Amino acid sequence: MYAMDLAKKHYAALGFKVTDTSSTHPYDLSCLKNDRVTRVEVKGTQTTGSTVDVTVAEVESARCGEKLGYATDLFVVHSIRLTGAGDSIHANGGTIHKISDWFPMDARLKTMTFRYEVERI
Repeated sequence: MYAMDLAKKHYAALGFKVTDTSSTHPYDLSCLKNDRVTRVEVKGTQTTGSTVDVTVAEVESARCGEKLGYATDLFVVHSIRLTGAGDSIHANGGTIHKISDWFPMDARLKTMTFRYEVERI
């Protein structure tokens, strides 16, 4: 949620109308400016951000943008620090790395899991 808040503020400051679509679409934000739609996939991590996990749906959505008339940005907030404990954990800091017009290339994707359909007996 911390990375999402930073992304929303970032795009709003650039003059976009920002809509949170994370619960209903395979991208986190839909940003509109001058009749141009930019979809944003947001990732937050405590790591250095050299890798992030993306779903098949997120990749497919980003790859369809050019054909369907939208761009997709990958908005990574890395090196996030957490403080507190239990129910009082707070995120702060972090570094933003934004990839505009993100097109996930096969060479940069690594298969992590497969779903296997078990035959019913």
